[in-house]
Amino acid sequence: EEDASDVLKFTKGMILGVAYAANIGGMATLIGTGTNGILAGQWEDHMGESISFGKWMLFGLPLACALLLVMWGLFCGLYASHRVPTLDNSQLLAQARTLGPMSWSELTVCALSGAMLLLWLTRQQPFGGWAVWFNGLPSDAVPSLGAAVLLFVLPSSRPQWAARSRAKYRAPAGGGRPEAGPILVWEDMRELPWSVILLMGGGFALSDGIKASGALEVMSQGLDATMGWNRFLLPVIVTSVVTATTEVTSNVATASIVVPILFQSQAHPALTVLPATLACSLAFMLPNATPPNAIAFSTGVVAVQDMLLPGVLMNVAGVLLVSVWSATVGRAMF
Repeated sequence: EEDASDVLKFTKGMILGVAYAANIGGMATLIGTGTNGILAGQWEDHMGESISFGKWMLFGLPLACALLLVMWGLFCGLYASHRVPTLDNSQLLAQARTLGPMSWSELTVCALSGAMLLLWLTRQQPFGGWAVWFNGLPSDAVPSLGAAVLLFVLPSSRPQWAARSRAKYRAPAGGGRPEAGPILVWEDMRELPWSVILLMGGGFALSDGIKASGALEVMSQGLDATMGWNRFLLPVIVTSVVTATTEVTSNVATASIVVPILFQSQAHPALTVLPATLACSLAFMLPNATPPNAIAFSTGVVAVQDMLLPGVLMNVAGVLLVSVWSATVGRAMF
């Protein structure tokens, strides 16, 4: 019975670890979570310049790695046990072998994804600056749209001009020689998560509505009092409040309301806006806080009470790390 209990505890830790890692990983890039996208849009409106993909990655990736290390140490203490049987990866290796080599369409998608990431990283300094060749007009949307258009053009099967070593590539599921159609067709657009896209668009509309109605000025009247606060105390308070709020509300909706208000503060954005945005990804306690948490809860293995203790500990560690990182590295970079 002890072994079964330890295995169940370890299983809960693995499930929660995957969910929490998904939340933390969203901090690393501008496209990792919708709240980062809201920050990027609001930053350009209020600061008159855009945040490049590479610059945010320099800022967010080390922070995400540090939080992952904290989570690993915490979960080793909470869920690991010497009585848990040694994991056998033979089944995973067998399933990997059944996949066979990559198909032509899979290779094409990988190549386009790599090219898009490279263009994102090199659009502005410090990794390049090809946008300067076009007077700085191209945004990060240009590589994204270019890759999307090419997916509607490039063939899903190996073309005749590249027919050598044809046996190395497998046909798509279903057997037979694939038709030489494009990788994507318009019918595939029906499977896109339009609700997420509309939610983000609604967040931008909500922010503009708050600004146009004059409510933004009313809600930001008390922010002038924060000018004299300690540079480390202010981000701690902002991060704590936003973290508690996003546990029970949508993180995109929270960012849509909070970020424009904090931009009205006279304090440096690294002390208010950056920690508030990152805090939207620090929701670890409740299933409804983020989609990864909801997926972990839907397995039936993890209950709400199983998320409370690790969630509280991760929230405390996240608030401290985000606050210190924003007040030091964030202030130096932005």
